[in-house]
Amino acid sequence: MTPPEGKPQAGKNVSAEGFFYRPSITAEIADTIYFKVNALAPKYNEENAVHKYSFIDTLSEGFTLDESSIKAKIKDFDEVTPTITVDTINPNKFTVTFQVHGVENYPADASVEITYQADVNGDAVYDN
Repeated sequence: MTPPEGKPQAGKNVSAEGFFYRPSITAEIADTIYFKVNALAPKYNEENAVHKYSFIDTLSEGFTLDESSIKAKIKDFDEVTPTITVDTINPNKFTVTFQVHGVENYPADASVEITYQADVNGDAVYDN
């Protein structure tokens, strides 16, 4: 049985299990850590029109990003497909972009969720 999801918190949260995300956890080298980024991407019109939302995330050298695990969506709205780009110089940095200008029925209170995972590697900083 999977425990219920913890109350979502804005910003980046982590999990050792892939559920019940929180601001911080304890991990060891070779552990897989699950990340979730929550953000608002509201609809603006007229002079405040937004053409796109871009989210950039960079992990420290103590992680090895699993590029194939990066998923992004606008919650409860499937009409916009994100573009996900991993930096060619820093493989722990990626950008998620949603092109939203002119999208029909784009929600005024849109909420973005980005999830991915990374392994703790030998460059991790030990905190006692």
